Amino acid sequence: MNDGERFDEEGSKRVRQEETLRLGLPFMREMVRQRNEERAPYRISLAERARSLESEEVLLELKEQAKMMADKLNKMIGNEPTREQLVEARDLVRPELLALARGARAFSVHYRRPEPFRVGAAMLVLRKVADGENPWAVMFDANTKVDKSGGASKDGKAWCAEQYLMDRIDESVAQVVTIAVAGEARTDDVSVLRGVQQITLTPCAMCRDRLVYDERLAGEVPIIPKQTEVVTQDVNNLGLQKLQQVGDLHRFHGESVEVD
Repeated sequence: MNDGERFDEEGSKRVRQEETLRLGLPFMREMVRQRNEERAPYRISLAERARSLESEEVLLELKEQAKMMADKLNKMIGNEPTREQLVEARDLVRPELLALARGARAFSVHYRRPEPFRVGAAMLVLRKVADGENPWAVMFDANTKVDKSGGASKDGKAWCAEQYLMDRIDESVAQVVTIAVAGEARTDDVSVLRGVQQITLTPCAMCRDRLVYDERLAGEVPIIPKQTEVVTQDVNNLGLQKLQQVGDLHRFHGESVEVD
């Protein structure tokens, strides 16, 4: 069996499981909770990766870029944005957010050689702050595929850049405004069998599920509303970009979405 046949066979199995397991909103929320718990031992903090990759100066530079974006929005939009101003803010920093996502790829840890599969993501959020404080914040991270010792491994567990960002959303975050993802364009293991074509790398099946089923993030008053923009870019052709909303991702990949 060649690699393509093996990929298709495994992908078919995943598709069958996905369709079988969509048994309602409570079930999907529990599945996402279990995934998050099971993969906890396979995560490495951004600071730890920066130390091991000897890239602490790069991390500081990216943090400064993120701060400059937040400061710019505070100056231009203010600290109590209307719905229309949230859209304005999103449009204003989109190019910079994508550039930050590309820079974050430096912190990927992946087994593939000679060139690892590197994905970076950046997230613009609105925080709950005291009067006079800047409510805008920008976070960034990158993907890993490691074993429990933290070493890059084909047999390790993947944790996407978007997943790391969702991990870092705490009680101070009121709303995610936009998510930017930069990587090599490719179709994920589930949607490839449905013939979904990709010009950019959109969030994978695991990320799609967490964006809409994680009860902490997408509950009754969602921190990640379904209208949240997801902008993706092909790092090998920066002119290839795609704008979607969180609520559209499952349908784009031919999947159903449980609502009750």
